[in-house]
Amino acid sequence: MRGFGRLAITVWLCAAVVLALALATFFATLEEVKTRLALDQLETLVNRVEGPAAARAALGYPLEYQADLQALVDSLSLAVKRGADIYILDAAGVVVFASEHERIGAAAPTEWLGGAAGSAEVAGGWTRETAAENVVGAAVVNAFGERSGTVVARALRRDVIIEVISAMRLPVIVGGLALAVAAVLAVAGTALATRTAAARNAAAAEDLEAAAAAVSAGKTPSDAILKALPGLGDVLRRLRTVEEEVRRLDRSQAAEPPPRAAADPAAARRGEAA
Repeated sequence: MRGFGRLAITVWLCAAVVLALALATFFATLEEVKTRLALDQLETLVNRVEGPAAARAALGYPLEYQADLQALVDSLSLAVKRGADIYILDAAGVVVFASEHERIGAAAPTEWLGGAAGSAEVAGGWTRETAAENVVGAAVVNAFGERSGTVVARALRRDVIIEVISAMRLPVIVGGLALAVAAVLAVAGTALATRTAAARNAAAAEDLEAAAAAVSAGKTPSDAILKALPGLGDVLRRLRTVEEEVRRLDRSQAAEPPPRAAADPAAARRGEAA
């Protein structure tokens, strides 16, 4: 039953590989979907802030004097389901309003200003995806068409990965249980098949020993043994046929008269001469 056990292990390994590939594909697809949703959410946040900020900037109000934007930023940041931060930068790239209050007054990374390597231009703004974060931004333009500031929304990719892992928890558990059940069935099937074959071989060995003992004693094995070993009956019949043929030849040779000695030619000539 080695072949059966090897086959069971091979099938189980193939199932494990297929499951791993399926989970990897599902993870990549789900991550892409979650990332798109996160970017859409960031774009919505940027548009919600950029609209009133740009309207007032067009009337000549600098961003740093629009104090009510801080309340808008805080309310939007608390309303989103995914963790996202919103920042409003002035023309010099300094954070003037932010959901992370500790960043107010600090210079923003140059990547947040748009146009950096890896940024993609979209309608009314730009997006940037890195291994660490997703960033969406839009420029605030005043009445003269000059850039008076930037609105940026940022979300860590870690949050997306956590969502993906949470969504994959059930498929991973179900797949793991399926593999465990398959492994148990493979082991049980191999053990059962091996045990059955071992019992069958042991019974055949006992029957063969009993048949050999019967033949050695000049007896015919029992019908049960002959039924269990169908080939043995044919062998015994052929042996009996050969034995009977040998006995017949012996009897034939014993019944034939002994051959007479051939006459000596020289003695015959001497008799004629006398």
